[in-house]
Amino acid sequence: MSVKNHNENIVLDHWLSGIFKKEVYDIKVDKAPFNEIEHFVKKLQMADTFLYSKVDVTNLQAVRLMECLGFYLVDTSVTFEKNISTGCCLTKSNEIRFAKPEDVKSTVELARNNFAYTRFFLDEKIDNEVANLVKAKWVENYFLRKRGTHMVVALIDGQIKGFTQLIKQDKLLIVDLIAVIENERNKGLGGDMMIFAEQSVDDIERIRVGTQVANVPAIRLYEKMGYRFTKGQYIFHYHSRK
Repeated sequence: MSVKNHNENIVLDHWLSGIFKKEVYDIKVDKAPFNEIEHFVKKLQMADTFLYSKVDVTNLQAVRLMECLGFYLVDTSVTFEKNISTGCCLTKSNEIRFAKPEDVKSTVELARNNFAYTRFFLDEKIDNEVANLVKAKWVENYFLRKRGTHMVVALIDGQIKGFTQLIKQDKLLIVDLIAVIENERNKGLGGDMMIFAEQSVDDIERIRVGTQVANVPAIRLYEKMGYRFTKGQYIFHYHSRK
């Protein structure tokens, strides 16, 4: 059953719909007329859909709306930013470079198996295979030139052990996705990739990164590198029962 949408704040997520094999909608409520949102969401909930919404932690009215509509909290994301710095040095023992086309298999498989904190894994109603597929396709899309502008990889003994997928928007560089294989964490790979990105992507003034409140090691790394908290969002999910 396809529910037609006539509200700009109810956005069909074509990419996730393809992965979940059902219609997936992004419900944008931060600046929306809540009565219209409620009307359209209730119609969508009657179909075979998966709905999600990212709500600013200060928008309590939107939070209450999500709860009244049966959405449940699965995650809280936090965003950090800092000005570009040229004073940081890479760890000499790590090989860091931009990704090459032949890196696609290694990075896709790394993404498939190394994300434990994302909202898709934290949602018990989503199968782990689907959660793995989301990240694998995310990285694959970089090599297909569908998402991201740059990718940095970290190697140990010639093998890719981590990657950082990036999006450049004007003077801002966004860390879209970052992962390090589990047995190579806490060795400076994540920090080195971000320093390399700062120093190697041209014409940028600020860098932004996001993570989950549950990912304490990542938060500690970003704060240590001089990033400062700028925004928090609650992530809500709703799965229809059809």
